[in-house]
Amino acid sequence: MFRFLVIGPLVFLLLGCTNIEKSGTATSANNNDSTVSTKAPRQSQQKGNKQHTNDAKKPLTMEQLKKKVKDNILEVTKYESSYALVKSENSYQFFDLMTGTSKSLPVNVDNIKSYQIKDKDHIRFLADGTNRLNSKRVLPYYFDCIRVTTDGPFARHDVKTYFPLNNALEFGGKPDEVVSDIRFTMNGLQILFTPQKSKEAMFYADYTTIPVTTTSYNEMTNTFVVEFKQTQLSKEINKVNVRPNDFIKRINTKTEGENVQISIELKSAAEVYSGNVGHLKNKNNFPFLTFTFAQKSFKEVFGGAVAELSK
Repeated sequence: MFRFLVIGPLVFLLLGCTNIEKSGTATSANNNDSTVSTKAPRQSQQKGNKQHTNDAKKPLTMEQLKKKVKDNILEVTKYESSYALVKSENSYQFFDLMTGTSKSLPVNVDNIKSYQIKDKDHIRFLADGTNRLNSKRVLPYYFDCIRVTTDGPFARHDVKTYFPLNNALEFGGKPDEVVSDIRFTMNGLQILFTPQKSKEAMFYADYTTIPVTTTSYNEMTNTFVVEFKQTQLSKEINKVNVRPNDFIKRINTKTEGENVQISIELKSAAEVYSGNVGHLKNKNNFPFLTFTFAQKSFKEVFGGAVAELSK
């Protein structure tokens, strides 16, 4: 019995060891089975991730763009395959079609005639000179929207804008003014306007600006003609003496009905012109018009841009 008592536990232990080994083998088999069964879902998951990645790389569709833009979309201009400029009723936005993100373009209240996407970080707009706030009308001009980094905001930079001499324009907006002074600059001239007597209320209403103005060019005589509608010529301007100027030979002023004409006889150096409406920095806030003439090859033109527009 003593042996039985000794052997018994040994037998019991051996049997127990046998059971533990089988159990371990079963677990390992189960692990192998588990590994095999897990690989298939992982491969499927990898395929799913790969498919999801491919889907994510697809650019936004027009329907997706419409959901992202609150206003009614008027125009979409794609750049390469990854970007698009979206013009809506109240804004201009530049979209990254791959990420779905967009940046607002600081067009402000200007009415836009055209635009050009130079690259994904530089867009040039041509404003027609009018705006959505009032009837004020200046000369058309370029401005750039530029960003330093792809994720950064666009900043606005006005561009000096020139026009060929034969590019006739119309701008300005108020009647009943007086050409009260003409002064010459190094590369052009300035014309100052004041209100006619008893017309001050209209002159100062809402804002001050120059009269309706048109430009034309006589190629035969190389004369640039500026006409101001419903405007008077001050009696103090009988004859304007031209100081030495690289672009202007002489000017003549005259009244044609209700209008005033200033004929500017140019030198051969004058090939393009620009115009700008400014105001005196005093309580009167009188408006003045500055014309600048230049050669196309002049370095200032390279810093700006030459636009060719119809009237």
